[in-house]
Amino acid sequence: MIYINEAGDVARTAKIIFNFSNDLVVATNGYEIKENEKRELENKGINVITDKIKEMKGHNGVLNSVVFQNGLEIEREAGFITPSSYATNTIGQGFSCDLDEQGLIVVDHFGRTSEKNVYAAGDAAQPAPTEIVLSEATGILVAITINSDISIEKF
Repeated sequence: MIYINEAGDVARTAKIIFNFSNDLVVATNGYEIKENEKRELENKGINVITDKIKEMKGHNGVLNSVVFQNGLEIEREAGFITPSSYATNTIGQGFSCDLDEQGLIVVDHFGRTSEKNVYAAGDAAQPAPTEIVLSEATGILVAITINSDISIEKF
């Protein structure tokens, strides 16, 4: 199995995938991984390849191998890919909210932003892709927070 991740948090997900197959290769497609995380994975027999991927070979939608720019080709029949993501909305910029490096609105655990009386939930404040149920749950938490904040302020 191969796990391709160029977005970060490689080690955590690799550990979970290792539960499915201990014949695991991690590929970062040219992105660096923290040395301590690389060492931890390699100590479990997980090969970590940081070279860029040149080609993925297969037939009829079935993966056969992955070729790296350095010429290395490894046979793999299955894998996982963590897609990179970015914020597509800019509503936080209109309110001058603090944004993180991904462009997401920075919130506390209750959805409060850096701007008074501005709250955020769902895709605006969580790394994508999110699931509808998780966005809904954070929306409910934010609604409770808004109600609580207004009630306390009025008191």
